[in-house]
Amino acid sequence: IRQMVEENSKLISKVNLRSVSGTSRQNIMGDIPEGIWTEMCGSLNELDLKFNNIEMDGYAVAGFFVVCNAVLEDSDEDLATEIIYAIGKAMGKALDKAVLFGHGVKMPLGIVTRLAQETRPNDYSSTAIEWKDLHTTNILKGGANLTGKELFKDIIKKSTCVINDYSSAGLTWVMNEKTHKLLMAESLDADMNGAIVAGMKNTMPIVGGEIVELNFIADNNIIFGHFDLYTLGERAGAKIDQSGDVRFFDNQTVFRGVARYDGKPVIDEGFGVMTIDGKAPVTSATFRADDANDATLSSLTLGSETLAFNANTYEYEVSATAANAVVNAVPTQDGASVTIMYGGKKYNNGQGLTLEGTKNLVVTVKNGMSKLVYTVKVTKG
Repeated sequence: IRQMVEENSKLISKVNLRSVSGTSRQNIMGDIPEGIWTEMCGSLNELDLKFNNIEMDGYAVAGFFVVCNAVLEDSDEDLATEIIYAIGKAMGKALDKAVLFGHGVKMPLGIVTRLAQETRPNDYSSTAIEWKDLHTTNILKGGANLTGKELFKDIIKKSTCVINDYSSAGLTWVMNEKTHKLLMAESLDADMNGAIVAGMKNTMPIVGGEIVELNFIADNNIIFGHFDLYTLGERAGAKIDQSGDVRFFDNQTVFRGVARYDGKPVIDEGFGVMTIDGKAPVTSATFRADDANDATLSSLTLGSETLAFNANTYEYEVSATAANAVVNAVPTQDGASVTIMYGGKKYNNGQGLTLEGTKNLVVTVKNGMSKLVYTVKVTKG
């Protein structure tokens, strides 16, 4: 399956892929100093070579398929091989999206996500390369209604925002198929002698660099840069397992694929985002929700008391006016378990509480490997 993931990820061959174990620090070379000319027999000057580092963790990209054994046995084709291919393709797609748009929480930090940061993150390492605000210099809105040569001029000019002092690779241009074909059409008008047409198949004209198609990127958006300046840490590589034991009584086989990665751009200035339609670039993407480990609540009510509940807010304070209130906690996922404690005593979900003094209402939600605790400080007025 590792081969399947690499074949179906269009960016894994472009980035700097490193095998790591545990939480590790990857050394990153800073500015390359200039050599110093001197007499051929003179004393040599010491060069100032600075190293920074980034911390790499490990997060899983995974999934499984459940297939009826009868379907496996009766299939005219090698269905198991097709399932393995599908798992590899799904994981490769998730990996590409994370390299570009990952939000850095339980997944790699994406290139566009980093460029869009307007303030230095609180958890930014003090030993990493100095953080810079790039959301105006490297996220660029292209000119509206540009065509032909003027369009390609604008693309080339905007590509100068990236810095190439650290990269040994050329530019890579990432866009969806529709945007790629639009550029191909515009290249026909740019030069009718055929030279630019020949260079526009999978290479950006004039400035050069391979064009990679990923269809989750918004129309008219182009993400570009020196992708070897993105480090992708691979923990154990991708693997696949299958078992007939998990769903034995259902006569089903489970196919499971798991891979562990972390990653982030190490030289942020080596990347940019632009549009070709005069609109602001899209700087985020939607990821499949981790429903199997979603321990949030969709709602939490305490009788008629005002709670202003938000699934991602875990602490509240309420000044209660009623003497009694029914607590209802609804988990986002049907399979999640909910435990309710009030004043240190356990209550059932939907049970009435007698409110008195100041006590904590503690709602604990468990699902998969996740646990969240919502605490409401209730003061009876």
